[in-house]
Amino acid sequence: MNKKFKIAIVDDNLVYMNNVKLFLDEEFGEDIEIFFFQNFNQLKKADELSDFYIIDYNLEDDVNGVDVIKSLKEKGFDGTVIVVTGEDTALLSGRLKMMFGKCELLQKSDIYLYKKIIKLIEEQI
Repeated sequence: MNKKFKIAIVDDNLVYMNNVKLFLDEEFGEDIEIFFFQNFNQLKKADELSDFYIIDYNLEDDVNGVDVIKSLKEKGFDGTVIVVTGEDTALLSGRLKMMFGKCELLQKSDIYLYKKIIKLIEEQI
């Protein structure tokens, strides 16, 4: 791979972001570059789009995953987004897929969360 695959993790929980990074670094090593954004404003200030996004659904009091994805789409992003949440996913998953297409909703408490994230990234690289 010549160009590094850019992954953005958007979550207000720094411990969670670091855990995801550890798993991704172990799996993909030098083939990826990871960017952290702890809030929506940091993400909006990013100079360029990443290739893949992992977004916390309940990011801030007045901002959720839908707001973040809408903003990315407005900037021209057409890739896959993983939305992670601690909430019940049944209704939310269908809503996100209808609105955005390339969007997967995963529960943070899922014991296979990291394996699912890795599989979805492998499909994009």
